Amino acid sequence: KATPHVYAGTFNRGGKAVMAKFIKAPSQAMTTTTAIPIDPLTLVMAAMLVSVGKKLDGIQQTQESILSFLEQDKRAAMQADLNILTDELENYKYNWDNDQYKSNHHMKVLDIKQSAEKNLIFYQQQIASVIEKMPSIHGEQAVNSSVKKLIALFHDERMALYMLAFSSFVEVMLLGNFAAEYLASVAAKVEECDTRYRSQYAQCRDMIRKYASETLEKQAMGTLGTLLKKPGNAL
Repeated sequence: KATPHVYAGTFNRGGKAVMAKFIKAPSQAMTTTTAIPIDPLTLVMAAMLVSVGKKLDGIQQTQESILSFLEQDKRAAMQADLNILTDELENYKYNWDNDQYKSNHHMKVLDIKQSAEKNLIFYQQQIASVIEKMPSIHGEQAVNSSVKKLIALFHDERMALYMLAFSSFVEVMLLGNFAAEYLASVAAKVEECDTRYRSQYAQCRDMIRKYASETLEKQAMGTLGTLLKKPGNAL
């Protein structure tokens, strides 16, 4: 029996060329399963992220409470400083000739004066921040909310300005320096801070009036009376 040979698609059997026939093989479904390793750290981090996401609202409320507390704390500190200055002025008439008393209490008044200057800068920056964050679409609610913040900030800034003027006056008394040039320099500094306060107030008033006229509902003007009337007595 001759050994079959294959020639380019033909099959040679017994000297006779026969065309090769291909038979379709039955299909066999093949399923491959790949096992992906699970990283426990990834699962833990995913769970933590979900938990943090749920806590965001609570965190924001906590931050607002902290900020409110800090504002109240700053106001309480200014009230305490005001009480100290009042006492200093009251007791001065009993110690006007006591150099040691005047020297010791002068340092305390100087600290209050420096604190008042810091508070002035702080409130000016806060007011600028509120103005910067006002929305481009001037809805009534947004305008009213900003106005309430500005009213509170201007009140606190005015208090800080009053503290600066009061402490400057008490400092002059304790130092006993009544030279005209020195008194003029002290007054000039207070007037400069007062002018800066009134200028910022006027700018905010005009801007709020403009915003109010552009509100979608155009009803905010009725609630802006406190800010649009006039600045309170600064000194």
